[in-house]
Amino acid sequence: MNINREEEESYAWYQQFWGWFVFAPLIVVVVASLFFVSTAFKHADDVVIDNYYQEGRTINQSFEKDMLAQALGLKGELRFDRATGEVFLQLQSDRALVETLTLSLSHPASEKYDRQLILKRSNNLFYRGDLERDIDHSWYVRIEPIAADTESSWRLSGRIDFSQGESLLLGQ
Repeated sequence: MNINREEEESYAWYQQFWGWFVFAPLIVVVVASLFFVSTAFKHADDVVIDNYYQEGRTINQSFEKDMLAQALGLKGELRFDRATGEVFLQLQSDRALVETLTLSLSHPASEKYDRQLILKRSNNLFYRGDLERDIDHSWYVRIEPIAADTESSWRLSGRIDFSQGESLLLGQ
């Protein structure tokens, strides 16, 4: 059956082969690019920071906290009992210690796994806290007092790798 030229021109563009031949690849490219853009925004890298100036100032302040911890003679051992979910900190200092500390566990790759615990003093040099869920692999550890005054604004930090053990020496 032969369709003459006049009958072919009377069809709408979407009923003709050449219309789909030209527009189908364009539609596929637009849909694919929308998919990739949405995936890129959904899985954006949260390790990169936007405000470098503010972060630089914060780093200088954190060095001051580290030096204050060293001046106070703070040393300790942080132990994790992954079977019971307990965290133990034995802390030594030249001065009196506060009642509660904040333990920040930062995941090296993703901010959504970061955790913060409250460690309460159980006796003179020992602190204890509870993990909500088990942890594995490697974490950055930061211990600070909860008190807001600048005199007790020290910090102990380190990195623990649970494939090599469940304790970390701080302030060494």
